[in-house]
Amino acid sequence: MPSFRSLKSRIAWATCLALFVVLGLGGIVIHSVVTRRLRNQFDHGLADKLRYFEATCFVKSSTGIVALGMLNDDWEALQDPADPDYFQFDHANGKSIYQSRNLLGKGLHSLAPLPSAVGETTHGFVDLPGGRTGRFTATLFYPPIKDRGQLSGEKSSTLVRVTVAHDATMLTAASSELGTVLGVVGCVMGLVILGVAWVATRTGLRPLDALGAQIDATSVGEFEKFTIDRLPNELVPVVTRLNALMERSGTTLRHEREFTSNVAHELRTPLAVMRTQLESILRNDNLPFASEEKVREALGTEGELERAVENLLWLARLDRGLDNFQSETVEVGRFMRKCWTPFLDAADAKGLQVEWNLRKAPTLACSPDLLRILLRNLYENAVAYTPSSGRVSITGTNSGEPPSICVTNTCSGMRKQDLDALFARADRRPSMENVDTGLVQPARLGIGLALSRRVASILGGELTASLTATNQVEFRLQLTQNQPFNN
Repeated sequence: MPSFRSLKSRIAWATCLALFVVLGLGGIVIHSVVTRRLRNQFDHGLADKLRYFEATCFVKSSTGIVALGMLNDDWEALQDPADPDYFQFDHANGKSIYQSRNLLGKGLHSLAPLPSAVGETTHGFVDLPGGRTGRFTATLFYPPIKDRGQLSGEKSSTLVRVTVAHDATMLTAASSELGTVLGVVGCVMGLVILGVAWVATRTGLRPLDALGAQIDATSVGEFEKFTIDRLPNELVPVVTRLNALMERSGTTLRHEREFTSNVAHELRTPLAVMRTQLESILRNDNLPFASEEKVREALGTEGELERAVENLLWLARLDRGLDNFQSETVEVGRFMRKCWTPFLDAADAKGLQVEWNLRKAPTLACSPDLLRILLRNLYENAVAYTPSSGRVSITGTNSGEPPSICVTNTCSGMRKQDLDALFARADRRPSMENVDTGLVQPARLGIGLALSRRVASILGGELTASLTATNQVEFRLQLTQNQPFNN
């Protein structure tokens, strides 16, 4: 079934429906007019015969009997069994005077009213012997008086009704055949018109498809103007306003990225000074234990700020596309373990259970720097959000499918509708409570996962998040465009 949400389908089917209605009504009108014309011609022939019978009918003056004065040859021709005419003469009161032998004594049973006034002529359908249907013509008249073989010119007082009929099978067949031909021709024309309308609509809307393809191919951060060859006049204002909107959006985003990059650069120096001062304080042997704990906590917060600033700088660099990353052969299993080293202490402090499944890890041709950024952020996210004694699973596979990297961790309180927000830039993730321990994970500024998804797209893959059946969060890097080297 066609989709009526498609503009092409709506226009094509609406055009076809309108044409089918026009063709149908036109066919009905043509059939009606032609059938009426054929019927009139048929009735005209019967009327000629009726006038002939009327002209040959007279009343004998001596006996008052109604008689016909036609030649025997004419009489026999009218009753030819191959193509007979049916006729009968009746008095006005219905009493039969004479009827053709083809009626077999049954008479003509009219399906339409007979004439009721002198000179009136009626036409209609009539039942014929053998169950056939015919057309009849009837009239009422006063026959002239014939005296001694000569017509006197006077009308008799005997009112006679003469009815002439003929088999209308050919007329009915012609009408049916005409209806069939009109119906077949109408259907064929409708299908042809549907095809022409579909092709014309598809061709006419091709610039709109091209515009949609350009919009679909536009990635985040790209604001090139849309250009369509042979753009219809109706789409010119649409494309013009769309290009103006893209230009304004691009200008706004560039200013925002420049501002973010400048702020990140400005923050590096004070953060470095802060770290130096905090480390200098920790080297004081006389520092009280309570103060040392506070300083270490401040030092950890400063480290988070440094990583956030570094992620912002990486995002700015990747968005500008100015860096040229060199691809190298990377053994993913060994590389993933090496990138985990900076997080060993934090994982041990929380008692995390780390499971490795890297026996089928692929060997890839990619940039080690980019892969390190991606893994570092996934690892940092897993360690930060996995509750104490939770589980982290790290997998690399290349068995019968495009190579993939998967990091899964326990994360209580995560909902399916919150997964897409994890990759939003500068998304401030809400605090989450561990349903088992009652501890609250503090809110964090989400930049690392946004950077990881951007890196994944540069590596030719896609980074997605999902919830497993055991309510764990799974981050999967599917390298759809990266071809692995053979091990």
